[in-house]
Amino acid sequence: MVDLRDRAAYAAAHLPGSISISYCDQLATYVGWLIPFGTPLTLIGDGPEQLGQARRQLARIGYDDVSGTSAPVAELGRARSFPRRGYDDLARDRRPDDVVLDVRRAEERADGALPGSLPVPLHELTASLGRIPAARIWVHCVSGFRAGIAASLLAGAGREVIQIDDHLDRARALGLLAP
Repeated sequence: MVDLRDRAAYAAAHLPGSISISYCDQLATYVGWLIPFGTPLTLIGDGPEQLGQARRQLARIGYDDVSGTSAPVAELGRARSFPRRGYDDLARDRRPDDVVLDVRRAEERADGALPGSLPVPLHELTASLGRIPAARIWVHCVSGFRAGIAASLLAGAGREVIQIDDHLDRARALGLLAP
């Protein structure tokens, strides 16, 4: 299941095992990175128009077995949630055994990274789940978009996750980035 709703709505209530990929022009890219070709997909969206647009994007790259629903998540089954926080929360509430997972690409990290963060680019996350320590995970990127996708994958794998839904400029302003 791919949940196309806004990442904040997803974090507040989502179906276990679903993946959050907020509807955008790059939807097909993210689905192609994360979901094996040929996998039957069910889309959860905000309405028939969004679902239709998403199906067209996915059909262009060969995902043809796609169904969808715009029913409220609470009506579809037992919803789960995870917290969304900012970089100021990370600075204040991070515990010594917490993992900070950076899902940006290597070239993005070259511009600065959170000290001690674990780099696993989003497109490598599903194959790298085994190397992420068993701990509470704060996941971040540049804007919160990819962190929302990663948080959904981690939550689906049964991990305790906190999505940093904040812009990296805020971490820079707080002095949290190391060159």
